[in-house]
Amino acid sequence: PAAVENWKRIIGFFRAAVPRADLVFACSPYGLSGDDLDRYRRSRDFYLLFKDAAAALGVRLIPPLDVDPRYTKLPDDTSHFDNVIYKAMAGHIVMCHLAALPGIAQPHRLPDHVLWK
Repeated sequence: PAAVENWKRIIGFFRAAVPRADLVFACSPYGLSGDDLDRYRRSRDFYLLFKDAAAALGVRLIPPLDVDPRYTKLPDDTSHFDNVIYKAMAGHIVMCHLAALPGIAQPHRLPDHVLWK
């Protein structure tokens, strides 16, 4: 699909500009789709098609989130969560960076000295 190819090109641009950057990609969330089943399916399908490409590109991928509507800005805003969700996402990203956690939907990473002893 075009969206996957377009994001791969954008990520390639960032990789070329800053090769050592720790890139994080947050997929479009299910939880903001409300009653729009087509939007929900597009979000799900993009994630299923993009997750392998993201892993191959070394991008930390946050899958589509399906949060309780209390933590969204629905029904008026179908594009944003409540700030508490963004704070939680930021905390997770920082912990992944500081503690070398594998990230959401990524395989566990063990240091070489643990794997090869």
